Amino acid sequence: MFPKCLGFCGWKHTSSSQKQYPTVIQELCHQFSLTDIKKSTNNFDSTRLIGYSSFGKVYKGRLQHQDGIEYSVAITRLYAEEGNEGRDWFKKEVELLCQLRHPNCVSLIGFCNHKKEKIVVYEYMSNESLDRHILRGGKTEALSWRKRIEICIGVARGLHYLHAGLKRNIIHRDVCLRNILLDAHMEPKLAGFCRSIQGAHFMSKPKAIPIDEFTWGSYGYHPIHDFRDTTVTDKCDVFTFGLLLLEVVCGRRHSDMRRVDGFLEKPVEENINLNIKGKIVPDCWKVFIDIIQRCVNYEADERPTMVTNCRLSVSHTKCHEDESYALLKFKESFVISNVINIDLSSSHIYGTMDANSSLFHLKHLQSLDLSDNDFNHSQIPSRIGELRQLRYLNLSGANYFGEIPQEVSHLTKLLSLDLCSLFYSPDPVNLLSFNISTLRSLIQNSSNLEIIRLNYVSILSPVPDIFINLTSLKQLSLYSCELYGEFPIGIFHLPSLRSLDLGNNYHLSGKLPNFNSSAQITMLQLTSTSFYGTLPASIGNLKSLKYLLISQCKFLGFIPSTFGNLTELTYLDVGYNHFKGHLSSLLVNLTKLSTLRAGFNQFSSDTISWICKLPGITDLELDFVNIGFDSPLCSANLTQLSVLSLRYTNLSGQLPSWIMNLTSLGYMDLSGNNLQGEIPNSLFKLENLETLCLSSNLLEGELELNKFLMLKMLFFVELSLNKLSLISGKNSFNASLSHIQLLGLGSCNLKEFPKFLQNLSELSYLYVSDNNINSFPSWTWGKTSLQRLYASNNSLTGSISPLICNLKSLMHLDLSFNNLSGMVPSCLGSSMQSLQTLVLKGNKLSGSIPQRYMVASSLRMIDLSNNNLHGQLPTELVKCTMLEVIDFSHNKINDSFPCWLGTLPELKVGALGHNHLYGSIRCPATFSFPKLHIIDLSHNQFSGNFPWETIQNWKSMMASNESRLEYELHSKITLSGRVSCWSDGYSYSLTMFNKGSVLVYQNLQELYYLIAINLSSNKFSGEIPVVMGDLTGLVFLNFSNNMLTGSIPSSLGKLSNLEALDLSFNRLSGNIPLELEELTYLSYLDVSFNNLSGHIPQHKQFATFQNGSFMGNQGLCGSPLSKKCENDAGSPFVPHSASDDDDDDKDSGFFVGFNWKVVLIGYGGGLLAGLALGWTFSQEVFEWLKTVHLSFYFFLKGWF
Repeated sequence: MFPKCLGFCGWKHTSSSQKQYPTVIQELCHQFSLTDIKKSTNNFDSTRLIGYSSFGKVYKGRLQHQDGIEYSVAITRLYAEEGNEGRDWFKKEVELLCQLRHPNCVSLIGFCNHKKEKIVVYEYMSNESLDRHILRGGKTEALSWRKRIEICIGVARGLHYLHAGLKRNIIHRDVCLRNILLDAHMEPKLAGFCRSIQGAHFMSKPKAIPIDEFTWGSYGYHPIHDFRDTTVTDKCDVFTFGLLLLEVVCGRRHSDMRRVDGFLEKPVEENINLNIKGKIVPDCWKVFIDIIQRCVNYEADERPTMVTNCRLSVSHTKCHEDESYALLKFKESFVISNVINIDLSSSHIYGTMDANSSLFHLKHLQSLDLSDNDFNHSQIPSRIGELRQLRYLNLSGANYFGEIPQEVSHLTKLLSLDLCSLFYSPDPVNLLSFNISTLRSLIQNSSNLEIIRLNYVSILSPVPDIFINLTSLKQLSLYSCELYGEFPIGIFHLPSLRSLDLGNNYHLSGKLPNFNSSAQITMLQLTSTSFYGTLPASIGNLKSLKYLLISQCKFLGFIPSTFGNLTELTYLDVGYNHFKGHLSSLLVNLTKLSTLRAGFNQFSSDTISWICKLPGITDLELDFVNIGFDSPLCSANLTQLSVLSLRYTNLSGQLPSWIMNLTSLGYMDLSGNNLQGEIPNSLFKLENLETLCLSSNLLEGELELNKFLMLKMLFFVELSLNKLSLISGKNSFNASLSHIQLLGLGSCNLKEFPKFLQNLSELSYLYVSDNNINSFPSWTWGKTSLQRLYASNNSLTGSISPLICNLKSLMHLDLSFNNLSGMVPSCLGSSMQSLQTLVLKGNKLSGSIPQRYMVASSLRMIDLSNNNLHGQLPTELVKCTMLEVIDFSHNKINDSFPCWLGTLPELKVGALGHNHLYGSIRCPATFSFPKLHIIDLSHNQFSGNFPWETIQNWKSMMASNESRLEYELHSKITLSGRVSCWSDGYSYSLTMFNKGSVLVYQNLQELYYLIAINLSSNKFSGEIPVVMGDLTGLVFLNFSNNMLTGSIPSSLGKLSNLEALDLSFNRLSGNIPLELEELTYLSYLDVSFNNLSGHIPQHKQFATFQNGSFMGNQGLCGSPLSKKCENDAGSPFVPHSASDDDDDDKDSGFFVGFNWKVVLIGYGGGLLAGLALGWTFSQEVFEWLKTVHLSFYFFLKGWF
């Protein structure tokens, strides 16, 4: 390591004309002349350039020590145009780094301050930054698990030194992989101190540090919820340290993972980097994950200190379980008679608590905190009720499971109860449940309760009115408790209430009351509930309110003018409601706002100049608000604005020039507008920009992709659906230094893959659909960082190269609607362990479906529909236990019914229509299809009696529980609390014939309630069984074009969710059951061309059906048929038999003369294309689907 700043020969102080730093800094750190610096870098030769920092270029230089030996140094030269901000960085970097003396902090060698030249000299880190080893692959061998642990421990020690090893503690504020440098011995050193701030003296009590600006470091690492009050603490660094640990173990950025806790809950084999798979002791893994979970705790006070992390990292290297479990043992010699307080929070306790534990002998115990431990899904001991003196009980985040014992209601002296299942998780699972009678008893007995926190505890009932009796209650948190019914309005009026959190209880409804002037509520959270009505004028009485979150509710109307009284508001989220009026009236006097989210309402705004009244705004989201064309004159003063989302706001003309003044912008989404013209060069001066979404506009002109390399922080670019002409430009080799990971270039007039892509070393998401690309360049198969590749609706020809299987990280592959031919590469099933969705529909692929698949495959969806595949279905699909959707329809598969699919535990959709499947359907009860939602077996050659024995085993079709019906692979994520303009995962889609139309269902994940059976156009015989009425979840039922006999069972009247029933072209007889009148959702009925007779029911939904629903039944009479019931006559109609045709293509003969419609079903309902087409899924339908597929996908993606 270099000596610090002293004793280097030939280094002279600069001239007296230069600014001289205080003597103490000169003594600690050498001041170089510009001549020395130029000499060491060969006059800043471009070949010496090794990277970029936030404020300048980094060069490798050579300096000589007094013993004559040369050493390498890293030299950062400030950009000439940086101005005051750059000078501030330079001053802060020098003054701060010259104080640091720690082996895990980068060493400052010296500096140069010559006129406009600001240069800092550091020790040279030959192994570069940690992100090059973790995310992009270093020059050396992949990091071992042990080395990763050693690096993490070193980082923890460095942070501990900053927080507790100096006279004044330092908060780094930019802890990320890029700012961890590795020396020749792979020792980690903290760097990137340009955002750091100094706090209180170490010996004083830690305090939050007030700040004047929110310019943070790397995008996505900010614990935004920590600094809404314009202060920061060292716990902010702890949070980002936890995210860094997560990236170290999985080998990709945390923002690239759908959710943090979802990752943590899965087995290590499914998530960790391939280089360390199988090399981690399970106990060590548990320790490591435990540290991550505690560091990213939503509550800053609940996070550990860095000294705790250091000790845990070192002391648990071997991770003996008995050592952790020993924390639960209370020694017999321990004097317990006077113990009143036990705090074992975050103590890495693992195991279960013995009912005979001496803990329950502590009769005087008043406070017990076991939070943030792991009690291994054990139940809370019932003996907890024996601690009758307890005032404070905190078991949150302790991994308890099951029903909370009723003995907890014996704790009559409780003041604070915290049983939250989880602190931090965007998609958690409720582990604990609270019987409503136990909850009522607790509230009745513990009448002095001040704090109740039951987030993620299933209560499954209305909120008990007895809460109104808790006159001392200050905080009530019932987030995601599965509550329903009307919320007791009296709770709002509790005299001591400060914080009320009812979010994520979708079926909980209520109206806001008239608030008293004495109300002291500071936080009100109603997000994702069914609260409704208008905001009362009395809301202006909540003058202490700081956080108001009422998005995704059912509020409507105008915001009252009294809203301007809420002058303490810092966080306001009213999005996804039905509010209307002018936004300016909403914002009067709200000068302390830092976050405003008002999108997806009916607001209008003739101007956006009101933003000038919000000098501290950092997060602004106005999607679907017409903001007009006005430019705020104060835009240059909005220095703190880092998030700007103006999707579908009717912007037109050039890109707004005022936005180019927002120098702190890290996230910008202007998609879905009418922006025109070229992208201005001023955009590329927004140096903090990390996410840029400009899709679905009218931008045009030639654009050099290399310009995006000027934005050093940029990691996501979305340009799809514009009129741009993209070219790579010159010097594309510099792309290797880019951090771009996600790139959307759909519908950008591309005829080939831009060469710009070849050198993007971190590229993981590539969208090039809806272009005219005809082939993949060979370098594509070397892009091993790719995780998502979407190239649908192009002109790709030829076969799919087996080299595609070199993309081992690939999770989602969509090459649908091209002209690909040949066989599907077998390696896509046998060697692609990360692959989750495989979509090759709408091509000309032939041969058999790949027969081999990996054990523990990640596959969730396979869509090979609309090809020329033949042969049998691959039985090895049973190894793909995560499969949710299989679509092999419109091929030439020749096989019997695959009962073995019934063993797949997650299978929800099986689409096998339009093939050559044959035989009867008789599956053993063990093949139960436990989660089957949709099955389409239409247009095959199945025969035999109606398969009622098999169908009655489809229990999921009787389900109404959302958690049982929901799909595992979701299609949206939120990035670090910000609105995301891209979709992670894949949007499942399915084409079916229902309601007399070809229905294309987009995003089945959002249509999880859709349950359907389509057995049409086969040769089934026999009667429809009564047990069909037990499948009460059914929405669509189609048995048309078979040989079914007997009557329509009245039990179908129990299918209360049924929307479509098609029994046409069979041999059914008897009356139409009157019970079908009870199907209030039934919008489509077709019983035509059978032998039905008698009166047509006339009430409810039957009054809406037309003549075509009943035609071809000569025994039927009554409206809407012209035949009156008193004129009943004629011989029964004998329908055409499917058995009369040996050629399955003739099964469609019944439909000759009937026009078809193709309908896209998605979020917005239906998009009707009035196409008059024949029965077959013709080339015309196929081509039409190709043209709408991508644009509709982007429409949905932009809308939601």
